[in-house]
Amino acid sequence: MAYLIGTVTAAAIYAILALGYNFQLGQAGIFSIAHGAFYGVGAYVTALLCIDYNTNFWLTLAAGAVGAGVVSIVLGLLGLRVSGDYLVVSSFAFQLIILAVIVNWPSVTKGSIGVLGVLPPVWASNTTTFMWLCIAAAAVVALICASVAFSPYGLALRASRDDPLAAASLGKRVALLRLSIFVFSSGLAGLAGGLYAYYQGFISPDSFQVSVSIIVLSMVVLGGLGRISGAILGAIVLVALPQVIGLIPIPDTVLGPIQQMIYGAVLVAIVIIRPQGLLGSIRLRFPGRQETQANPDLPADQPTMEALS
Repeated sequence: MAYLIGTVTAAAIYAILALGYNFQLGQAGIFSIAHGAFYGVGAYVTALLCIDYNTNFWLTLAAGAVGAGVVSIVLGLLGLRVSGDYLVVSSFAFQLIILAVIVNWPSVTKGSIGVLGVLPPVWASNTTTFMWLCIAAAAVVALICASVAFSPYGLALRASRDDPLAAASLGKRVALLRLSIFVFSSGLAGLAGGLYAYYQGFISPDSFQVSVSIIVLSMVVLGGLGRISGAILGAIVLVALPQVIGLIPIPDTVLGPIQQMIYGAVLVAIVIIRPQGLLGSIRLRFPGRQETQANPDLPADQPTMEALS
C-alpha cells in the first residue's frame, strides 16, 4: 500500500510540473528545457525556509513558487527575445548555471551534500494525507490552467503564438504575454518542487538535472501537446510505467538494462502509433479534405484575429 501511495504522490507532483510546462509550450509555444531548474529553485527555497527559519508550511510552498517565478524573469527577459534553437540553448545554459550555483554555494544551499530533514507539518505527516494534499494541489492547478486557457488572456496568448506580428498589430503586447506565461509556468514548477521537498524529506542537486526537464517534456508530448487532460495523463503514464515494468520477473543481474529497454520501446511504440499524443486531436481524412476534431481543452470556436482587437 505504501508503494502505491508513493507512486500516486509522485504522479500528482509531476502532473503539476507537466501542467505548467504544457501551458508554456502548448499555449505560448515557448520551448525551454530549464523547467527542472525552476523545479529545483522551488524545492530549495521551500526546504531552506523550513529548516533554517521554521516557516509555516503554506508560506514555504508559496515562497517556493514565487522564488521560481522571480528567477525565471531573468531567463525570460534575456532568453525570450530569441526563439527556436537559440531559446533551447539559452535555457539549457540557464539550467546548468542554476545547478552550478546550488552546488557551489554551500553556505546557503549546503552544496552537493543536499538538505536533509524537510518535514511537513504534523497534520500532513501521514503519507496518505500528504498524497491527497498533492492530488488536491494538482486538481486546483488544472482548474486554474483551464480557466486561463478559456479566458481572453488565453486567446491572446494563442494568437501571439500563432502569429505574433498580427497580434502585435492589434495592440497585444506579445513580449509581455510570453514573459507572463513563462513566469506562471515556472511558478507552478516551484510549487511542485516545494511539494517534492516535503515528500522526500531530502533534496540534492542530483534531483534537478536536465533529465527532469526532458521527462516533463516527454509527459506533455506523450499526453498531447496543448491538452490539460493530456498533461495529467502523460504524468500518470510516465510515473506508473517504470513501476509496472518493475513487476515483471526479471533476473536481478539484468534487471536495470531490461527495464530501460522495455520503457524505451513502449514510449517509441506510443509515439509511432499516436504521434499527436494519447489524447491529441484525431485527424479524420475524407476524399479531398481533412478535418480535425476540436480540442475539448480549448474553446470550441476559435475567433479570428479581428476578434482580439
